[in-house]
Amino acid sequence: MGLLRQGTFTFWASFRSWLPLNPVRITKKCAPFRQRHSQWRFWSEAASSVSETEVRPNSIRNIGIVAHVDAGKTTLTEKILYYAGVSRRVGNVDHGDTVMDYLWEERQRGITIQAAATSVTWPPFPQPKDRKSAVLINIVDTPGHVDFTFEVERSLSVMDGAVVLVDAIAGIQAQTATVWRQTNRYGLPRLIFLNKCDRKEADVSRCLQQIRTSLGGRPVLLTAPVAWNGHVGIVDLRATNHMLLFTGSHGEAVERIAMDAEASVQPLLTVNRNTPLTWSKLATDLREALVETLAEYDDRLCTQYLDGKPVHDDDLSRALRSATLERHVVPVFCGSALRGMGIQPLLDAVEELLPSPEERPARLGEALDGGSTRKIAMNSKDALVAYAFKVQQDLHRGPLTFVRVFSAGATACLQTGSVLKILSTDRVKWHDAVQERVTGVFRVHADHFMPIQHVQTGGIYALSGLKRVRTGDTLVSSDADPISVVRLPPVPVPEPMFSVALARDTGYQRSAQEALIAALQVLVLDDPSLRFHEDERTGELLLSGMGELHLDIACKRLEREFGIKDLHASAPRVALFETVAEPGAGCVSAVNSVQCTLKSHDQMPLSTMDRTVGATRLRASMRVTLHPLPRNESNDGIRLEREVCLCPNLVFRGASPQEGLAPSSREIPASIRDAITDGARAALQRGPRAGLPVVGVRAVIHQISAENPVETALRACAVDAVHDALGRSTVALVEPVMRVEVRLDAVGELASEPDEPTRSDTSVDKQHLYGVVIRDLTSPQRRGQVLGTDASGSVVEALVPLEGLIGYANALRSLTGGRASFEASFCKYERVDEMFAHRLLERN
Repeated sequence: MGLLRQGTFTFWASFRSWLPLNPVRITKKCAPFRQRHSQWRFWSEAASSVSETEVRPNSIRNIGIVAHVDAGKTTLTEKILYYAGVSRRVGNVDHGDTVMDYLWEERQRGITIQAAATSVTWPPFPQPKDRKSAVLINIVDTPGHVDFTFEVERSLSVMDGAVVLVDAIAGIQAQTATVWRQTNRYGLPRLIFLNKCDRKEADVSRCLQQIRTSLGGRPVLLTAPVAWNGHVGIVDLRATNHMLLFTGSHGEAVERIAMDAEASVQPLLTVNRNTPLTWSKLATDLREALVETLAEYDDRLCTQYLDGKPVHDDDLSRALRSATLERHVVPVFCGSALRGMGIQPLLDAVEELLPSPEERPARLGEALDGGSTRKIAMNSKDALVAYAFKVQQDLHRGPLTFVRVFSAGATACLQTGSVLKILSTDRVKWHDAVQERVTGVFRVHADHFMPIQHVQTGGIYALSGLKRVRTGDTLVSSDADPISVVRLPPVPVPEPMFSVALARDTGYQRSAQEALIAALQVLVLDDPSLRFHEDERTGELLLSGMGELHLDIACKRLEREFGIKDLHASAPRVALFETVAEPGAGCVSAVNSVQCTLKSHDQMPLSTMDRTVGATRLRASMRVTLHPLPRNESNDGIRLEREVCLCPNLVFRGASPQEGLAPSSREIPASIRDAITDGARAALQRGPRAGLPVVGVRAVIHQISAENPVETALRACAVDAVHDALGRSTVALVEPVMRVEVRLDAVGELASEPDEPTRSDTSVDKQHLYGVVIRDLTSPQRRGQVLGTDASGSVVEALVPLEGLIGYANALRSLTGGRASFEASFCKYERVDEMFAHRLLERN
């Protein structure tokens, strides 16, 4: 048997050495063959084709691919990997064999759950001397479902540009607007790729109009789909002498067809398809519209345009890049990710139009003293600064920390063996920061990790060995000068909207419960938008997340990845909060300050704490009032924040001269101030009505009386005083409200009322269908507020509480005979009408 195995191994090794897929054989003996058949290269060879020492910040492009769910992000990424020679096959979402969607749940459901990173070199092969050298494009493929918005948020926080996919059939959708606002938040230059332009239902003109009206962008069309002699190709408006045809099994071959000026072509810009035009007429009209738009932002181009002079391609490219980087315009490319049409021009535009790390504005960091901000410039004199935007558990390497390197450091470069200081939100001081050693540095390709020697400024990498890093932490060298060190602001984590109670068949056995909690800690480390805690009232272990799908996938991961087979989850519950409905007397709250309106605080209720601990008597008194915070400026909703501040006319009465406090003084030591603030914040964690966290409120401390100002006594007194103030206040419930868009169809099966059977009709009146949807949205079960419809009357917009949308998909399908669909995105938090508050508490 041993000889048989040895012989088999020898034969296989000899046979495999001559296979064309062997990377060594391809590199040494088949270089021309490798260029013709780039899809046969191994990803590891392609990803390392540009060595780390050759990559400079000006040759790096960090981009995120964002879109609404099912717009084609992962399909586009698969084609990019194939064209760049990173993958030797094209994965298919429907077949569950994509490279970027590698989780079992992702492949089963056909959606992206976690953001996946990869790197490609574009152009993939040596180019003629007149072409610029290749660039390294770091790509992050992000989820499109609304439940995973935080995954998109933390990915975009480290990007330098974005490619926004828009479904050319559906147009601008709810999540498209959400990711657009996220790119605005980080000031990212963008490219738009109109996908599915090969379909007859595609409407490019309508999409361009929606980009202007719904997103507020200024689109400039750079490639447009055209039909010619039975072929569907692309006209590039920067080189209008040729039409681009994409051939091959996956569109990998690009043919440039020289077009006759009088050739008849059909532009595919609307659903009805435009009337045929000559090639020169089509190219001239589209290019003139492009030049006219760019002339508004470039003086030289404006002069040429007004003088009627021909615009050179170089001048057009220069003006286009400048306007794109300054975010005046958004270049738009048309194509089809599934058919492999128009993707190569998009990759060329990523190289030519999107910025390198050096061209982005310097990031601002907070100095460790907390009093100033500094810019992180990318030069050799700066200290090492890396930002941890994601932490992921690996079966073999332990926790992997995904970082964006903003400055690689002058002397202490980040490499294997480096010792780093971790600056987190709870450890912002240099002497408090923990210190850990890096055991490995990797370049990332989905779920594969390639070891490298060291990092470069502007790159994205994965680090192993850091067990105490959390999302949002800043990593610096341990031997850096604390005076020059800055901490980057973390990405804000949204509040969960749904919760489920978790239980095991083994009951509350200690070992089973500990195993579940340990697994949950790993999940929360991977995804900070998940949270878990034990309900003090019921003793249940509650897992909270952004939506039903989010929680369902988390439970499936607990079962599949952590082996918790006996897990049971309750029905989803909407995350509720409490807030103060009416302001207290004495102070007027502004956005960031408090103005006192009373000269004396003696008329306010006084809360006293008098306890004896051992031989020490702790006695303190406080006067506290509660005030609603000003509403959120962006959405006019209740802010999920709680603040504690001292009244400008604070009175502190103490009886201990050794403390250095005058009978009436606002010079409160920091330790006493922190103790009072911590106690007040702890009291706001549990409201008087249902034990829910209190949000949208500011607690104002007016008077402090303490015979012996001990921190423990003041903390306990602050807890009691805030609880008393909550008991005196009018408290209301707070719930999340969603913006809903219901899309109607005029033909289908309709039930006029929920309890009536459906009736078949080949021509259902759209107005009748509209009425059924409106009645359901405004019913006591949904509690929706209709905002209106679009011009065609096919889209109903409404604000609906999240609790009213539970089970809405099935209900809408039943009401309309499957001829309507809806999309929901978060809008704001709002108070619950007292008519429905009791019902919500019973359900949750």
